[in-house]
Amino acid sequence: MPEEYSDAANEISTPEGNNLGINPDNTGTEIGRAATAEAKFGSVTQSSNIDADGITTDSATGTFDGEHILITVTQADGTSFEYGTENNTPYIHGPFAAADLDRWAPATHDQGQRFYHARSSEDSYHADYIAVSSDSADPTADYLTWGYWIRSEGDDPHFSGAEFEVGAFVDGPEIADDNPPTLPSTGEATYAGEAQWVFHHEYLEGDQYAGVVEIGQGVGDMTATVDFANSSLSACISCGDTKSRVYGNAVSPDGSFYFFSDIETDYQFEATATINPDGSFQTFEVTLSNSENPILTQEGSLAGRFSNILIDGVPRAILGTHGGVYTHETAFGSWVGTFGLPLQQ
Repeated sequence: MPEEYSDAANEISTPEGNNLGINPDNTGTEIGRAATAEAKFGSVTQSSNIDADGITTDSATGTFDGEHILITVTQADGTSFEYGTENNTPYIHGPFAAADLDRWAPATHDQGQRFYHARSSEDSYHADYIAVSSDSADPTADYLTWGYWIRSEGDDPHFSGAEFEVGAFVDGPEIADDNPPTLPSTGEATYAGEAQWVFHHEYLEGDQYAGVVEIGQGVGDMTATVDFANSSLSACISCGDTKSRVYGNAVSPDGSFYFFSDIETDYQFEATATINPDGSFQTFEVTLSNSENPILTQEGSLAGRFSNILIDGVPRAILGTHGGVYTHETAFGSWVGTFGLPLQQ
């Protein structure tokens, strides 16, 4: 645990609107369920709502009118819920800096924004991260939107029995299910960008911070090497010199909350996958490691699609979702998130 947690100046006695730790045990359970779910394609959606085979039953789609983003999540029974940027006031909102945009977005995307929302009532809770990048010359036709949601409906979200849902997604015209890419039959390519995620981490008996739960967001460098001739992909998060970083809330056993920000971690995530003819892939062949704190058990997933927009015959980006669960000797955790990897030329 970072020293910031013991700093009284960071303590919050009650949850506030931007607090992901409103019900850390229940949200953590759902993050773990989503972490190893098989993604549902159309867009790429990975959520805690799964069928008997472990396949995500939610389908998230994002539409962009050049200014506002609308996310529609259709569930297994055909019902849906919506959230977006037009009618909800974000607690954080801003444009992507050019350097940040280049890390995630395809080559023609020259503008982008990100939004964080959180709202709660006596019988509901909703938090989300939504991001969009687009080509300013034709933003409604050439855009990507991605993010995650945490949701509870029907019960007091603070109640120990409250049910939550968690999901992550990426969507846009260039990964449309009905317009798959034409993949090269030979050659290799390198992709590099960024992974983002929402996570849960809990300290157990035997650790000096036993009982503390962390709920927050993470970000890390991600790379992928693709061998088109063999339809294979290998990917890695935080395997270079730059470590991943986390931000969020620590919830102590006495109910107090502490913010933490920009904390480096030693986790690395590696995966290999076989690429399908339609440019999609799904794998559970993943390895999570931590050089400072050995991992005892772990499992995870990686899913995605190649862009249907080509640069010199090669897809210009790979977009998708990832997740995992793990245990240490005195801690356990889980995460689910998204990634965007532009082609490196």
